Amino acid sequence: LWDRKTGHIYENLASTTEIIKISNYTSPGAEEVFFADNSSLIVRTLGNDNETISTNYIKLIKEFSTSTIYKTEVKNINVDSNNISFLGSIKKLFYFINKTGSGVVSTIDGVSKLNVINTTISEWLSQYVNKTTIALTTKPSAYFKGYLFTLNPDGNSKNTYLLGEKYGFNTLMSPDGKKVIYNQIINNTLETFIYDIKIKSSTYLDQATIVDKCVWSADSKSIYCGIPQILDQAPYPEAWYKNDISFTDNIWSINAETGDFDLIVALQDQVITPIDVYKINISINNKYLIFQDKNTLTLWKYDL
Repeated sequence: LWDRKTGHIYENLASTTEIIKISNYTSPGAEEVFFADNSSLIVRTLGNDNETISTNYIKLIKEFSTSTIYKTEVKNINVDSNNISFLGSIKKLFYFINKTGSGVVSTIDGVSKLNVINTTISEWLSQYVNKTTIALTTKPSAYFKGYLFTLNPDGNSKNTYLLGEKYGFNTLMSPDGKKVIYNQIINNTLETFIYDIKIKSSTYLDQATIVDKCVWSADSKSIYCGIPQILDQAPYPEAWYKNDISFTDNIWSINAETGDFDLIVALQDQVITPIDVYKINISINNKYLIFQDKNTLTLWKYDL
C-alpha cells in the first residue's frame, strides 16, 4: 500500500485489517503506483510544473533478516509518457512516447527498451493484457468514434484491428485475451457489452457501467464491476472523468459466458456515504477485491 500523503509504503495481510509500515521512503503526491511484487514497484509523480511526470523504479531491500523497515533503491527510468500500462507477472511496462505514435515495451528497471509500434495516432489508452498481447484503444469520447487494436509486444507482429466505429468506446480485455467488455453510446445512452473475439459476436448486458469500474477475474470467467444505481444520460466517459457526475455504486459479478449478473456487495447497505467505485482490482487467487472511492480516494477491501 502506498500513502499518497507521505509516500511511505505499508503492507497489509489480506486476511486481516492490520497495516504495517515497511518503508519510510518519502515522495508525497504520487499519481500512480504499480507493485510488481513485495520488493519492487513503479512510482509516477507529477512535477512542480504540473506537466512533467517523473517515473521511478523502486527496489525494497531488507538490510537484515530481522529488519521490519526496508531500505529503498530509487532509479529514474526516464519514461516520457502520460500513460503507462504494467504487467506485474513479467515485470514489464508499455507506453507511447508523448506527442508521438511510438510505442515502447520496457523492463521495470528501464534497462531494456524495445520500440514495438509506430503509428500516426498519438492518443491511445493501452492495456498490457498478458505476455503476448497489448490492447490499444483510442482515447474514449462521447463525441468521437473509438477503435480497438491488439499488438504483440515482441515487436515482430503487426497490430490487429478488433472492434470499433463506436462512440463513448472504452474497453477492458480479459487476461486470456479472448473477450472484451466495452462501452458504446447508443441513442445518447451508455450501454455495456461483452465481445467474444473468436466468434466476433457481442453480448448485450442489461446493466450498464463505465468499464473503468470493472476488473476481470484471473481465470477470465467473471467480471466484477461497480455498477451505478442510477445512470443518467450524459456524455460518457468524459462527464465521469471530469467529476461532473458521481455515482452511488453496488458491486456485481458478471458471468463472461452468459452475461448473467449476481449482486456481490450492496454498498449502500454497508456504508453511510455513497461509494463511486474507482481503480478496482482483484487478487490473483480471486479471493479479494480492492477498490477506491473516487470522491474521497479511500481504500476498500472485500472478501469474495
